[in-house]
This record gives sequence, C-alpha cells and structure tokens, in this order.
Amino acid sequence: MAIFLLFAATLAAAAKIHYVREHLSLLTQARTAQTAGDLLAAEELYNRALAVPWAFGEHRGEIDAALLAARCG
Repeated sequence: MAIFLLFAATLAAAAKIHYVREHLSLLTQARTAQTAGDLLAAEELYNRALAVPWAFGEHRGEIDAALLAARCG
C-alpha cells in the first residue's frame, strides 16, 4: 500500500511540474508577444496560461492587467 501511495505522489508531482513549466512558458511567450506589439497573440497566450491546471495564483494579477491593457490597447 505504501508503495502505491508513493507512486501516486510521484505521478502527481510530475504532473504539477509539467503544468508549471507549461504555465511559465506561456507567460514568457505572452510577454514577448505583448512587447512586440502583437496584442492578439498576447491575449490568446495569457488566456491559455490562465487555463493551465495548477496555474500560479500570484500571476493572476499580472495576467489580468496585461489582458486589460491589450484590450484597451
């Protein structure tokens, strides 16, 4: 039983690491697109970053502000 729990915890940790990397990658791409002036791509990437499971709550304010700036342009 303990081995099963350890295996399940390892899988959960691996999944979280994957989602964290995906979230940070999307944020970086969105920031780059916004800096380059491609606001439509930035908005799509920010929205995709928000949709990633286990996304960081601390980036929510940054993403919301960036989306507002992109929409008000």
